[in-house]
Amino acid sequence: MGFAKKITTSLHGRVVGIQSLSSAESGSGSGVQHFLAGQFADIRRDVSTAETTAVNLKASGVSHFGTTSTGTGSSAVYTLDPPIPGVTKFIALTCGASDGPIYIKTGGPTIESTAGSTFQTIKMSTRQFIELIGVTTGRWMTFMTSGQVVLQETT
Repeated sequence: MGFAKKITTSLHGRVVGIQSLSSAESGSGSGVQHFLAGQFADIRRDVSTAETTAVNLKASGVSHFGTTSTGTGSSAVYTLDPPIPGVTKFIALTCGASDGPIYIKTGGPTIESTAGSTFQTIKMSTRQFIELIGVTTGRWMTFMTSGQVVLQETT
């Protein structure tokens, strides 16, 4: 069953609503498509600055690691929840190299880079930002390549 059958259309009106575009309006041959529309500038995502290795990172929102928020410690290993298809996860690291690297592991699902490599762990060292998008419940996609962060199978 596709996610479109699970949408609750309870938000209507001029502020927030669902807009249906025909294939002629959207330029797509997929038939009618529905979009969230309204008088808003952006979507506000959940931001966490208190991540811990004892609890998995959410598969959505922003996880921020830095000396002013979560102390990364030495080689901290964080586990990321399985992806939700179509949902984006952002990971920001703002600390310096002296704080030690952090590792983000998937615990099973793979991460595929746009370069075509697949892996299960990301090593971040200093001031980096990663965007992951859930493609399936077992696969993340990212624009990052191994030249930008260390992408590896294990910590």
